[in-house]
Amino acid sequence: MDEALSTHQERVAQEIRDVQETKDALVKHGCKLKEVYDEQETYLHQPEQEILKIVSRKTSTMLIRLHQEEHRYDVVAEKSLTQEQAQALKTHYGVAHERKSTVTHYTYGEVDVYVRESTDKHTLTLQADTIGKELYEELGLTAP
Repeated sequence: MDEALSTHQERVAQEIRDVQETKDALVKHGCKLKEVYDEQETYLHQPEQEILKIVSRKTSTMLIRLHQEEHRYDVVAEKSLTQEQAQALKTHYGVAHERKSTVTHYTYGEVDVYVRESTDKHTLTLQADTIGKELYEELGLTAP
């Protein structure tokens, strides 16, 4: 994964039950809608606490490596992929599981906020250089 596009940001994810209630709270507390898109995440076999996934959208395919500690995910690296590279990685590592989602992307200052709706679960993810409990309070959310 040389030629990383960006490195070391934190992501904190938590499962949510009421998607519309969460979206309403985000807007009420100042989040701005950026975009809505469909994506497919393909998780590749990795050791525990390490995540290697291919994220495919209509306009791009990315390889993302994360390190997990409870609900916190450190983004180690991201890299653009061709479809051929993505297929080669799937063959090399093997596919652990796949998930298709509709993603609603908000911004809150320098923070990216994602609400992912998929058939098996719905999640809220915050992504920034650092994420603390204060951010959750500002957004009217409960920290995981």
